[in-house]
Amino acid sequence: NWATIFSQVYYDKVEESIRLETAGIPVPKWISLREDEIPDLSGFSDFVVVKPAASACGAMVRIMRRNRVRWRDLGAEKMRCDNRSLIVQEYIHTGPWPTSYRVATVFGEPVYMFRAVADRTRRPFDTMLKGSLFFDGRTIVSSGKGCIMDEEVPDDVIQMGVHVHRAFPDEPFIAADIIREHETGKLFVLEANTSGWSFLNTAPIGEKLKREFRIDFVKQFNAPKAMARGIYSHLCGPCFCREEASING
Repeated sequence: NWATIFSQVYYDKVEESIRLETAGIPVPKWISLREDEIPDLSGFSDFVVVKPAASACGAMVRIMRRNRVRWRDLGAEKMRCDNRSLIVQEYIHTGPWPTSYRVATVFGEPVYMFRAVADRTRRPFDTMLKGSLFFDGRTIVSSGKGCIMDEEVPDDVIQMGVHVHRAFPDEPFIAADIIREHETGKLFVLEANTSGWSFLNTAPIGEKLKREFRIDFVKQFNAPKAMARGIYSHLCGPCFCREEASING
């Protein structure tokens, strides 16, 4: 069992962001915020995304005016550890309905992917609106209730997911959440989901998503063989023996 041979280390969102930046992976501008700190967001746009550093499943994600951001206890029921820090990220507009991509890899070898688009029955974002009216009644989480998931994942997004594993070369499994800025087309990595709990190929939630959206996560990349290739590459040397492709062109 490959999971018994390698150990998976969990990093919170702040630790992930540091590692991603160090590896040259594009991430939204961000800062961490601890209790009793007053954040300096002078270099950010008017609206930012605030979330616990240790939350999961899109839990407790907030969009806020930058001048209103203060630390607060957002609750721990979905947190992975006792870390009470928040992470504040620049808001990246991904289109009329929030859209994100997931690319999961085993030692840099893709094993599953999907695109998530927020509930299209909700009002779309209207770029003609300004300030709080732009966000009024709209979700910024692409994978929430009513969303759609499909396999429309462009090649450059898949390649970005492969690059993400450079930041965590000794972690067996990474599930990178990636977005594309609507206006520029630039890719950003939101987080790497290093916990290992996002392995949809065998998890019950993977079966649920397969039934609901008709996505076979095992067949996409022939997951068993892809995992074997990733593990073999890792054991034989650097896990990125593939030819490097430039990020964002």
